[in-house]
Amino acid sequence: MAEEFLTLMADLDDESQQMLSGWYEKLHAKGFTGVQTQNLPFHISMGSFSLDKESEVVDEMKKLADKFSVIPIHFSHIGLFEGGRVLFAAPDMNPADLLDLRRAIKTETDEKFPWTPHCTIMIDDADTIQKALPILVDNFQTFMARVTKLHLCAFWPTREIATVYLGKYPSVKEAERLLKEAESCNPGPWGDHSRTAAHCAKAIAARSGMNSDKAYVLGLLHDIGRKFGKRHLGHVSDGYSYMMSLGYDDAARICLTHSFNEKDISKYIGNFDTTDEETKLIKDSLAAIEPDDYDRLIQLCDSISGAEGVMNQIDRMTDVKNRYGAYDQDKWDANVNLLKYFEEKMGADLYTVVDKDNYKP
Repeated sequence: MAEEFLTLMADLDDESQQMLSGWYEKLHAKGFTGVQTQNLPFHISMGSFSLDKESEVVDEMKKLADKFSVIPIHFSHIGLFEGGRVLFAAPDMNPADLLDLRRAIKTETDEKFPWTPHCTIMIDDADTIQKALPILVDNFQTFMARVTKLHLCAFWPTREIATVYLGKYPSVKEAERLLKEAESCNPGPWGDHSRTAAHCAKAIAARSGMNSDKAYVLGLLHDIGRKFGKRHLGHVSDGYSYMMSLGYDDAARICLTHSFNEKDISKYIGNFDTTDEETKLIKDSLAAIEPDDYDRLIQLCDSISGAEGVMNQIDRMTDVKNRYGAYDQDKWDANVNLLKYFEEKMGADLYTVVDKDNYKP
């Protein structure tokens, strides 16, 4: 049988796969199998394309993965399509980030019907679906899912073509929600410090050929470990573990690297209040990281961001030195060099780019 078309799919996270698989297993245990394609991950179809557009869609997937972060969606209901042959679960109508992803697809689709975001549970004849529906109703519950990757397949037979992961960090909206929630758990000036760092990171990234939304989100979340209390080195391991638990590996990485511009835990400024297990986690995770420009960017922004706004870097580091009694000279020099590095990338004065004299969080 010759292949007929391509489909671009937005795959859900592992926890959501388990949730949806559990529902299908309940149906299967009652004798319902369906005629849907087996062995595909649960997904939301983002568009179908003619076979001749394979290379074009693969190239576009890579661009989308660089532009878009993990997308949270709320599955709120189940339904049937016209004719009653397709039983599906669906998110709240047109979740903004998912709709933005759909709109960002520039390759012309071969769609016969208006795009309706949904996740197919079972396909069969209408009578069978009507018998299966009450079982799904009994087991259905609303849940939060995350779109974590895109993959492209050809049909029929099924041929896997390409898979790309979305940036492993939350959307801007979700990052702002996470920070606000964290502040309610442990109020303090660290929240506005984080907003200032995010503002600076976004502005610098935009002038440096980097993803400004990613930079903004990483700036917002670099100190998110402070959600769990007034800790020093502990906020590093807390933030890393928290972001990893949510599947935001890129944000977790920044929770580590923002405090160590030389990857040397001994030069941490503050109290060493971690357990042996937490200290080992930080050391081992740092050792596995090769710093990139996002690590460097947030380190720089951390060194110029106060709770009241953007600070002169020397003034900011002096303030930290006065509060903690010391500031390692190598770390100090590394921060100064980071400022020079990004000014060269931008071809502009850093304080002008971040609007030092006017920005307030």
